Amino acid sequence: MPQTIPSGSVAISPEARALQLANQLVQARHDLTSAQADLRNARSERDSLRAELARARARIDELEGNPPPPGAEAKSEETTAPTVDAALERELRARIAALEVEVADARAARVMPALTDLKLVKGIGPKIEKLLKAHGVTEVPHIAAWSDEDIEAIAKKIGVQASRIKKDDWVGGAKRLAGAS
Repeated sequence: MPQTIPSGSVAISPEARALQLANQLVQARHDLTSAQADLRNARSERDSLRAELARARARIDELEGNPPPPGAEAKSEETTAPTVDAALERELRARIAALEVEVADARAARVMPALTDLKLVKGIGPKIEKLLKAHGVTEVPHIAAWSDEDIEAIAKKIGVQASRIKKDDWVGGAKRLAGAS
């Protein structure tokens, strides 16, 4: 059953909201991954530039005839801890966590239809439904789990041809219905 969104917006079903939130979650994860890749690239470029600068300074000192100060070589090779945009990462991680909670809530709120109406499966009418229920087949997932042997056995019990059950694809239809719930 659709729920109405305040302020006159269009009604959206819980399934659609869950899908929307899942898409936002994927996008937020993608944004975080992209930001992390950009950070890695920036760090790599920074390290390359530092090494190039150290080589240039050493060459300048060599050309000017100045010996390098003691420990200068070790200092130029040393890399300092990068300043990570912690605020951006925290913001993205918080958004991901919030979206995960919203997706879980939307999925939990989704109303599962009762799959006791066997007539939802193509080829099953009221008469066959009554016969199936009399033989213990009370839910669509029961039909979805049938093997070829099960089809043969139930066909004999309810007085229909197994070929009809296979032709109408009761098992496939039941699997689609059960998967949709």
